[in-house]
Amino acid sequence: MKRCRAWLTAKKVHKILLWLWLILAIPSITIWKNSVPWLVFLSVYAIVATHWAGSEGAKAEEAANSE
Repeated sequence: MKRCRAWLTAKKVHKILLWLWLILAIPSITIWKNSVPWLVFLSVYAIVATHWAGSEGAKAEEAANSE
């Protein structure tokens, strides 16, 4: 299990999701640029991404303060 955790660090997950998002964003913007579901998806993605980044930042801050 430790091996999986070492491979799947937050930085690597972020890079994978970034590239996945960029690859999927270009065709989807051209197809769905005027649709309401696209705007809803973007809004939900923005909320999830910012909350996840905030929780990762809080974890890093706690780890730095405990040392």
